[in-house]
Amino acid sequence: MAKSRKKDKSVAQAVVSTAAYSLPAPVRAIVSTRWGARLAVLIVLALLGTGIATVDWTSGRPRLKFDKQRAQEVRQEVREQVESVAHRNHEGGLLESHSGEPKKIGARIFKTGPK
Repeated sequence: MAKSRKKDKSVAQAVVSTAAYSLPAPVRAIVSTRWGARLAVLIVLALLGTGIATVDWTSGRPRLKFDKQRAQEVRQEVREQVESVAHRNHEGGLLESHSGEPKKIGARIFKTGPK
């Protein structure tokens, strides 16, 4: 009879599982999986790196605090960067078809001219 093998928890799973005790059961079940834990760690690191989230160590317990003003600033910066890249690509002809017509961004099939 074959034994079923249960995979050991990854480090990310162990950390997220410990931190997820206060979350509702369905959310805890998702973030406790291998991919959910990795994704949760990446999201938290991104929020900490951008300054949207900070860790407050008052009373000996870490608490995650979110800065709504900083989140709006980061959102605006990202929007400006995306618009800048789109504008540069359009000026360079990267968003034009062979016939000179503009391509539609987000369309599944780009028409590139006569075939």
